[in-house]
Order: sequence, then structure tokens, then C-alpha cells
Amino acid sequence: AYTYTVEESTVPNGYVKTQEDNTITNTYNGTGEEDPIEITATKKWEGLPEGANGATVSLQLIQNDENYGDAVQVEDSGEHEVTYTWNNLPKYAPDGTAYTYTVEESTVPNGYVKAQEGNTITNTYNGTGEEEPVEITATKKWEGLPEGANGAAVSLQLKQNDADFGEAVQVEDSGSHEASHTWNDLPKYAPDGTAYTYTVDEPVVPEGYEKTQEGNTITNTYQVVPVDPEEPEDPTTSLTATKKWVGLPKGHRGTKVVFQLHQNGETFETPVELTDDGSHTATHTWDRLPQFAPDGSKYTYTVDEPTVPKGYIKSQEGNTITNTYQKKGFRKLPFTGMQATAWMLVGSVSLLGYGLVTWRRKKS
Repeated sequence: AYTYTVEESTVPNGYVKTQEDNTITNTYNGTGEEDPIEITATKKWEGLPEGANGATVSLQLIQNDENYGDAVQVEDSGEHEVTYTWNNLPKYAPDGTAYTYTVEESTVPNGYVKAQEGNTITNTYNGTGEEEPVEITATKKWEGLPEGANGAAVSLQLKQNDADFGEAVQVEDSGSHEASHTWNDLPKYAPDGTAYTYTVDEPVVPEGYEKTQEGNTITNTYQVVPVDPEEPEDPTTSLTATKKWVGLPKGHRGTKVVFQLHQNGETFETPVELTDDGSHTATHTWDRLPQFAPDGSKYTYTVDEPTVPKGYIKSQEGNTITNTYQKKGFRKLPFTGMQATAWMLVGSVSLLGYGLVTWRRKKS
């Protein structure tokens, strides 16, 4: 008699066959008698500043264009290259077709451009990614200036996350009392993918100014008179002048005089009158004088007595002016040949007079 059996000559991919009599069972395990799949992804970071690590990323395994499992996080340990391997992956689908596996970095960190070749994904840092670079404009204003004066030149420092970024730039007042400076092509994101914060600072305020800031607009107000005289950095000064009268006859007072204050050699404020109260000394103080010019330089103040009263000789030491009274009478001359001749002439006249008197007496 014939013996009949049934055979499954080709077992579909991804299955293991068992048979009992004419019952054939295919058990799906995704690999069949083959080894499971292993997929390794390589992650690289390039273009980083020295000492910086690349931004952490998530890698997603894709099976036939569908996410397979959870994404895995990959960090840069400092070598700027790392790998991750998925093990024991099914090789075949239930229909026996082979699975296609790929790896994807679904979200590229800010500031990077992604390139991929096979399962090697490279993120190149450029600070902007696919976005436009940052542009920061600072506005500088000068206020409270005397007519015709320009504000003192200043230096503006760009700061990135509170740290100096690049060199400070000098900004000058051209006469409009407002100027601006723009920093272009600035990176928008740090290597870790966080957004940079940019600010502008004026680290050194010129003498004689008070600084205020709103956003990136910095205003320097020239302080002719201080806001608060008790402030330690009072932009004003004072000057005291002393007047002395010497050589006066007993019981007399010196002639009144006029003092003129000068600022950098130019007449400043109105003249003041000083009188002798009997002590032969008088003083006058000019308070709250501007200490600094609009250009930040320090003013020089001096005092002068433009008109000296008759009968006095003026001398000055610093801001002390002394008027010495000249007594009336014969002016003592230095002993010279002319003086000797004069005395001889006086003597001759005297002798002649004496002789004439004697002759008259004899005649009488």
C-alpha cells in the first residue's frame, strides 16, 4: 500500500517549522533559524568651540518607516562621537518579508545642521542651525549738555550670557547727541542648544555723567549740578579764594577789590566784591562748580583780581591774592652815580646859599 505524507518544503522567513504527522506548525519568531538583527548607530558632533560638548540628542530606531521601540538619548562625553546598538531585532515580518531598519534623529538641537549617511548622523554646530543669525543694536544718548558741546566718547561692551563677547567698541557723539552700533552675524544658540541672551553695557561712565539704561539704550546725562550733593561721586567741586591787605597804616582798611573766577582760562560766572572788615583778610567760596567738562576731562579753576586799586602792588600765590599798600613819600632810589651827582648839586647849592648869607652879614 502507498504511504502518503505531507511536507512544507520551504519554510517562510521568520518562522520555525514543527510537524506531527500531517500537522505542520510554523511558529513565528522573526528570525527563523537565523540570527537576530543588530543595528548600530553612530552619532557625531562637529564644529564645536574648544571645550564645549555637543547637545544631547534622541535617536529613534525605525522599522519599515515606523518607530520601533522608544527613542534613546545619546550624550557627548567630550569625544564628540558615540555609538548605540539595538540588539535581538526581528529580521522578518510575519509575511516573511525582510524588515528594513533605519535610525533617525527626529529633532535636531538648536544651533546645529544635521547630515546623515547610513546610520551615521552628524550634527555640525554653527550657532544658528537653519535660522538667521542674531543682530543686536545699541543706542547711545547724551543729555544735559551745554550748548555746542559734544558728549564724552564711551566704550560699549556686548555681553553674551553676562560674559564679555568680543572687543568693546568706541562710540562718539558727532553733534546729534545720539549714536548707535550694530553687532551682526551673532550665534543664536549655545552648543548645548539653549538660546543665548545678549545685552550691552557701558563699563566705564565718563566723569561728570550719570548713566541710565533701558534695554540696549544707554543714556549719559551730564551733571552740571549734582542730583544729590551727599553722593560720594559728586560731580561738582568748590573753590575758596583769599584776599589779604598788608602794609596799611594803623586804623586803615584795605580798598575793596573784585575777584573774577576762571574756568579753563575763560571767565566763569559774575565777579564778586570783597571788602576789608578790619582784619585785612577776606575770603569767598564758589560752591557746586561743575568738576568735569562734557568730554569727561577735569575743569581747572583759577581766580584773578583784574583791577588793582591805586597805591597797591598785587602778588598772588595759588588762590591767595595779596595787595601791599605803598606808603606815600620820597622814593628811595638805589645808590648810583646819578644819585651822587644829585647830592653834590644839593651840597653846592647849600654852600652857595650859606656864602651869600655870610657876605650880606659882613656888608651890613
